Amino acid sequence: MVSATFKPSYPGQPAHAFRPLSGVEAHHWVGTIGKSSKHKNVFMNLIAGVSAERSLVRLENNHFIDMHKDTTEVFNTSLHATGVLVQSTNTQTPSSPL
Repeated sequence: MVSATFKPSYPGQPAHAFRPLSGVEAHHWVGTIGKSSKHKNVFMNLIAGVSAERSLVRLENNHFIDMHKDTTEVFNTSLHATGVLVQSTNTQTPSSPL
């Protein structure tokens, strides 16, 4: 189906944001996104390029362009407008980039 608009929301569905949250979401995953010997991945016009929850993600050869804050998004907006959004549970601490 091709359409210029979203399908109607189901009853009780949270509101949609104006932009997609991320280009890639990782949940409980270990892996690498991108490879130096391949074409560059470009993440553009998103809230975050990569969103990782309880994951170990290595990033190679990625470019993040025009990441935006979206105040209509339902969760914490303090981490918006970043190339990589790292989320953890209250028992974990996200690690810093190497």
